[in-house]
Amino acid sequence: MGEVSSLRVGRFMRLPRRSDERWQGRIVRLPSWVDEPDGPFRPWAAVWVSRSTGLAHMKLEAGRGLHHWTLLLDALIEFGLKRGLVECRPAVLEVALALEASSPVAGRPVRRALQALSSPTDGSRSSAPQGR
Repeated sequence: MGEVSSLRVGRFMRLPRRSDERWQGRIVRLPSWVDEPDGPFRPWAAVWVSRSTGLAHMKLEAGRGLHHWTLLLDALIEFGLKRGLVECRPAVLEVALALEASSPVAGRPVRRALQALSSPTDGSRSSAPQGR
């Protein structure tokens, strides 16, 4: 499982939180095949889309079977830190956790991490979605 750097999380948390930003994220299986010595496979990627701007960001899994929930979290942080593109945190995160049965994404850690990242740092009430 990948690890998300605490330095990058800290940088993300210091970004301004825009009340009009709503991002949707999901881990999806790409519709293309990759040839490897072990045989071809369809890779997974984390995808985030800003519903207010239409901008999107995608991060491919580092290798076969490495599409854990940290991929989704890492892609979220990359999206927010994109220089000259987004450079903010969203007010609302919408995450689709309904994945194929073979996906090792765990719902509870994802919800906890994303709620922490979308919560305001100024003490005001969070508008992060609650777990289902």
